[in-house]
Amino acid sequence: MTGITRIEITGDFYHDRRTALGEAGRPLADAIYFDLMERMGAPLKPSVETVRCTKQQAIARYDHTEGIDVILTSQGGSRFTVQEKCLDPAPHWRPTLTIEEYKASGKPGAWFYCTAQWYFGAVFVHNSLTRFEDWMIVDLPGLRVAHETGRARGHRQKPRDPRRGGPFFYWYYREIPEDVIVARHRAPRLEATDG
Repeated sequence: MTGITRIEITGDFYHDRRTALGEAGRPLADAIYFDLMERMGAPLKPSVETVRCTKQQAIARYDHTEGIDVILTSQGGSRFTVQEKCLDPAPHWRPTLTIEEYKASGKPGAWFYCTAQWYFGAVFVHNSLTRFEDWMIVDLPGLRVAHETGRARGHRQKPRDPRRGGPFFYWYYREIPEDVIVARHRAPRLEATDG
């Protein structure tokens, strides 16, 4: 059993820049997971593997049906499940966490079906795929409760490209309650000055 197991569904489906960003972010996310789990006192087993499968194969249920992209396994044998999203910074981007509410077909999206314990959202540094500017890991069930109780209501938005899915929720980092945040990194911001 490896410390990080990634589930990758192969086959004929829509590939675009966002797919490439997810692939480019994997080694960066892996380093974050190894460091985080070490600091939390539950170090991961030392290796990483990617399990490639079709939607029809049994292991595919983790990603396709349950929304689980990654399984972390500690040296003690405990398992932690994660959904990941790595994004480009938009021209006027602000640190946000986004989760698909509905698919383009109208079927429920990851907000409803994802059973991952943690949700990892990251944004690359502008014009670079070698490091993240900002990232956050949240307790996904905790975020759902915060949304439903009104402590952290997600904002709804439709995607610019309808091939990428349907409406999604987003939260500015500052809107996510501290008790829901597992870990975060925010790059320092440069402020404009008068003169």
